[in-house]
Amino acid sequence: MFSGAGPVSGAAAFTPGTASFNPSAFTGGFSLMAEGGFVTSPTRAVVGEGGEPEYVIPASKMRSAMGRYAAGARGSSVIPSSGGDSAAAGGGVSTLAPIDVRYTVERINNVDYVTADQFQAGLQQAAAQGARRGEQRTLATLRQNTAQRKRVGI
Repeated sequence: MFSGAGPVSGAAAFTPGTASFNPSAFTGGFSLMAEGGFVTSPTRAVVGEGGEPEYVIPASKMRSAMGRYAAGARGSSVIPSSGGDSAAAGGGVSTLAPIDVRYTVERINNVDYVTADQFQAGLQQAAAQGARRGEQRTLATLRQNTAQRKRVGI
């Protein structure tokens, strides 16, 4: 059942055809994470032993997964299996925080106006923020995704 995962001793770990679980059957360095956990390197662990659904989320995908969860997604929709973490890969709306551009507004007859100079400065600010975020996401993806590094020849 756990090829190369270390010894399993004691009574049957899982009873066939039922959802029962005997945690004492697992020895040999398995971590039981029914209450959650955080790992920073390959770790032998049993997932799902707490009797309720669990999410296993890489740190690099936590922000977007939490955004999808907060937006009402549940189950496998929280963590798309398509590999990427972009809105296109998730098939949904991007969960990144919006780019914040603020203007000094002049209100005349209940209509808000900004000057052309302010508007241009705001567009440049938004473009710069977007470029920074794109660069950060690209570098994070390359740092944490071996397949992406191989794809671009690194």
